[in-house]
Amino acid sequence: MHTTGRPVASHCFNVVADFGPGTNESVAKEMNLPHRHLDSHHNTIGALDNLSGCACVVELCRILAPHQQHFERGLRAVIFTGEEYGYLGSRNYMASTPMSLTPSPWISTSIACSPRRPRASP
Repeated sequence: MHTTGRPVASHCFNVVADFGPGTNESVAKEMNLPHRHLDSHHNTIGALDNLSGCACVVELCRILAPHQQHFERGLRAVIFTGEEYGYLGSRNYMASTPMSLTPSPWISTSIACSPRRPRASP
């Protein structure tokens, strides 16, 4: 396969959902940060390397949202865009996020499923 392309200036918008704030004052500036990216390109199976992880993040939020009053830390779910084209969404997010907010931990759901069967170790 041979492909060509050219850089194109564009704007990307991330999807951000905040739950909380946390109830523990000693970790008030920390948050759990589940994230994934929602873009694909012609060389990937977008349903696996993007959509499956996004579905996990959305489902995690759906399950945890009713319990947010019990969170010690806040929860911020982020679905980045523009990742396949130079990490545009995550770079913009990091550049615009106050550094007083400490992600702890980052929860990445890279590929949540795969059509390949696991290989047995020799």
